[in-house]
Amino acid sequence: MDRTFQSKVDKWYWMILAISSLFLFYCFWVHLVLLALLGGLVVVFEIEMLVHTRYVVMHSGILRIESGRFVPGREIQMETIRTVRHLRSWRISKPALSVDCVEIEYGTEGRNERVCISPKNVSDFIRCLSKHSPGIRIIPDESKN
Repeated sequence: MDRTFQSKVDKWYWMILAISSLFLFYCFWVHLVLLALLGGLVVVFEIEMLVHTRYVVMHSGILRIESGRFVPGREIQMETIRTVRHLRSWRISKPALSVDCVEIEYGTEGRNERVCISPKNVSDFIRCLSKHSPGIRIIPDESKN
């Protein structure tokens, strides 16, 4: 059976959404049509990411990372996952809505890739990955030492 993990959402994401929404409201209020359209697109994109960012551990051995309809998803064969590490990352270009994330290192034949994701229940997510692919090396969280 497939298992879906929703993304953890930090306060900073809610603040960005609130600021974007206030900007959109202001543009409508003072009739700045082009800026209102641009602001509307930004707010729709942010809400889309908020609602649709999730991580699916599939029974078929695939980890599907979804980050909204406007961002292409990613599928990772779980047997190619080498390490899983819990860390804090401020990188913007990750499919995560929190700085508290899990870095997954994966790849085959010299291709080494990494992705940071932020499932709500990190320990449950790592346990689920380990169950499907027991060869994964779990690196402990250094910030808790």
